[in-house]
Amino acid sequence: MDPCRIIRTLIVLLILFLAGAAIPITDRVYSGDRLDPYRNLIGSLVEKKVLHYVRACIIHELEPESVVPDGVKALPGLPQTGLYMTLMKGLDVRACIGRFTPYSYSMEKAIEDLAREITFGDIRYRPLSPGEMEDLRIVLSFVGPMKEIRDPYTIDFAEEGLYIGQDGKGGVLLPGETRTLEYGIKRLMRQHGMDPKKAFRYASFKVIVFDERRDK
Repeated sequence: MDPCRIIRTLIVLLILFLAGAAIPITDRVYSGDRLDPYRNLIGSLVEKKVLHYVRACIIHELEPESVVPDGVKALPGLPQTGLYMTLMKGLDVRACIGRFTPYSYSMEKAIEDLAREITFGDIRYRPLSPGEMEDLRIVLSFVGPMKEIRDPYTIDFAEEGLYIGQDGKGGVLLPGETRTLEYGIKRLMRQHGMDPKKAFRYASFKVIVFDERRDK
């Protein structure tokens, strides 16, 4: 791995650590109705164009000689939200990266940045290799503000995500990322080194998903 990539990886790790340790659980971060414009785009040509562009950006990061089309012109003026990008291999997560805090710049730019970061930024998994993308499917999750809950099994996992926190550690579980909610919770706790005997913080949040698997 070249020195620049190592430095970028370390920066991403620091950001992820700080985000996991201090994610605010509140319904006042921003209004949940910011997701409505994205909900209206599910199944549309816009969704397909955005996912196609994400794939092209990731492939370009892995294979710099590949051609990237012009930026995503299909999302002008849409509201900033939290954003997560996931790569799925069948029912298993290959990589996932993102954040709850709405981006201060355009969603187009946020999507481009995440497409670059996901190739190396998820330290739970090995970095992506060029030959993998054909077998992976992209899931782009636009997320709403979190609301603290007591019982994680009360959420509607088809439309809501789950945040789990403990002792400065934190992780998210997004719809479509796991076989069952119970399996996903156990995996998330294991990945983040959480102690099942200690108390947890739970929060739910609304999610609108652009999903390459929709047409499969």
